[in-house]
Amino acid sequence: MRGMRRFKAGLGLLLLAAFACERGSNGCDGYMVDDGGAAPKKKWFVGASIDRLSNDYFAKIKQGIEARAKELGLEVSVQDARGDDATQLQQIENFTRQGVDALLVAAVNDDVPALEEAVTRARAKGIKVVAQSQRLKTADVYVSIRQRDYGQVGGEMAGAWIRDHAQGKALVALIGNPERPTIAERVQGLKDGVKKIAPAAQVDVTIAAPNAEKARSNTEAALQQNPALAVLVAFNDDSA
Repeated sequence: MRGMRRFKAGLGLLLLAAFACERGSNGCDGYMVDDGGAAPKKKWFVGASIDRLSNDYFAKIKQGIEARAKELGLEVSVQDARGDDATQLQQIENFTRQGVDALLVAAVNDDVPALEEAVTRARAKGIKVVAQSQRLKTADVYVSIRQRDYGQVGGEMAGAWIRDHAQGKALVALIGNPERPTIAERVQGLKDGVKKIAPAAQVDVTIAAPNAEKARSNTEAALQQNPALAVLVAFNDDSA
């Protein structure tokens, strides 16, 4: 699982290299050079609005973006949306007014019309926009792992534990975030993975976890309502 996190942290970074190569004519060094071979006259600027940096996963995304930008000679500003749609919208609008060359957006939520419209306005000004982790219909590119497949890996690990330690039978709760379609895909993969390895397991309880605090309180309530609950399978580290 640590290897998968490292892989995901690199997904958005590949696009920083693409921006540098596409928009600069001097190889991939992040600078624009005129056709006569004059000295560099602009350093490309990339803005990033990240869901919430209190989450270790997104903190690693930030570290990776900054490290790759330094390697490519790009200027980058990574901002924390703090899990708030309005904050993220303001950040994107500010970046657009500043005239950044590219935007990386790890959206707080899927299907936010105001956010999609802001991305459309950014692209109209020539800004390349990459959506990371969450889909943005109006972005140039969406970069993510296959959510269901990713979830299935975790589900199979839980199924193997049930098989080896609970004779293949257990009441299982899935901890997810039903408000996010991409996370719903991952949670379906968790369920499929458990049932693949431990088909006799009961995967009948779902726990909503839009944040770590809700994960805890909703799990406590689920344990009270379901005394036989034996296995919890969470969609991310934060909720686990």
